[in-house]
Amino acid sequence: MAVNRYLSRAERQEDTTMRTPPARSGRAILALVAATAVLAGCGSSDTGASTSSGPDPATGAPISVGFVNSDSGSIALPEVTAMAKAAADWINGHGGVDGRPLKLETCSTDGTPATSTSCANDLVGKNVLAVLNGDDGSLDSALPIFKKAGLHIFGAMAGPAVQSDPDNTIMLAPSAAATAATGPVQKLMGIHNGVFVLPNIGPEMKTAFDGIKAASASADVRLTLSLVAPANPDITAAVNAAKSQHADGIILALSENDCTNAVRTARSMNWTGELVVGQCTQFIKDLGPQAAGVKTVQNLFPYGSRASAEKYDGSLKQDFDTYEAAAKAAGAQKYLDFGYAPYGYSTVMTFVDLLKGLGGDITRTTVNRAMASFKGRQVLGTPQDCTAKLMPGGACGRDLIALETQADGSQTLVGGKPLDLGTIAGGK
Repeated sequence: MAVNRYLSRAERQEDTTMRTPPARSGRAILALVAATAVLAGCGSSDTGASTSSGPDPATGAPISVGFVNSDSGSIALPEVTAMAKAAADWINGHGGVDGRPLKLETCSTDGTPATSTSCANDLVGKNVLAVLNGDDGSLDSALPIFKKAGLHIFGAMAGPAVQSDPDNTIMLAPSAAATAATGPVQKLMGIHNGVFVLPNIGPEMKTAFDGIKAASASADVRLTLSLVAPANPDITAAVNAAKSQHADGIILALSENDCTNAVRTARSMNWTGELVVGQCTQFIKDLGPQAAGVKTVQNLFPYGSRASAEKYDGSLKQDFDTYEAAAKAAGAQKYLDFGYAPYGYSTVMTFVDLLKGLGGDITRTTVNRAMASFKGRQVLGTPQDCTAKLMPGGACGRDLIALETQADGSQTLVGGKPLDLGTIAGGK
């Protein structure tokens, strides 16, 4: 999954053409982080039967859909699954899909190929309609199983193999476009000479960075690499390196807790240059005023960007209203401020919008066709047009959401609107 979230997952893997959770200069970095993650643990599944509490509970024949996410391991994101379930519960309590409840067959991985393939076999056996990817760092390894079964994958992010397969529908800009835009995006973030901090989890990290470095150099942006331990990383050396080379920015591809500690360290060392922390957002609540000025790069609008997002697109107000209500109804309001939580929620809600557009004719064939031709706004995101992709493959997106943290804890859009990677990279 490329560091497809600009650092969203600082630990997945991806090749030099990756998009960036887990590097995109915003996006390319993310892909790097997401795809290179090396995790440990085992997968588990659950019946995924969603509740139907609400004013208009769905009572028809269930629509069974698979959902995969890394809920344990080194880079666990349980908030993604929690908000996916909250979305399904909300849908089922408010009429379902034309009266039919959505049965979310969730399967948890730890980011390793073994657990991802186990989940794939489990979901194929349950004869699900499609597979929704929350954020499984090793889903690429399970792709052959899904393809053999005729199951297509839908999601807000994915690794290089899943996102490059035209049978899948991923609401994310192609890795190559993200990488090509790395230099211009860094400039927009105020960085011309930066230090890129990545977890030292294998040679894939340096390989991915080399691609990002080359793309940045073509835009006269200089990047150097600083590798840190994957567990409890210390960025002291990176800050010292940035100071010694008169860098104007530090870019971090780390997990939520590590982002918080890294920002705290940088501030304690009197770092005054730019700080970009991928898709992390928990640091804002944890650090208060110290978080001001820190920038993040997202694929979706986090809860803290609500005011700025609604100013950009008024239709996002309903998205945020429902997101908050669904989280509270599910007892998951603690996840509202988590940067990755919207991915599970948005994937389920956007997929349901797609199902509702089928007018009741819901089969694997009609769903696959609808995914391939999806055109509309991604919930908590930007408009998507899967009939006019930047590049061949399954990736339909083109936008990057760059945000700056304010003193009051809110986040505002850098430049007042999302960044169009197609335009930035000189594409269509």
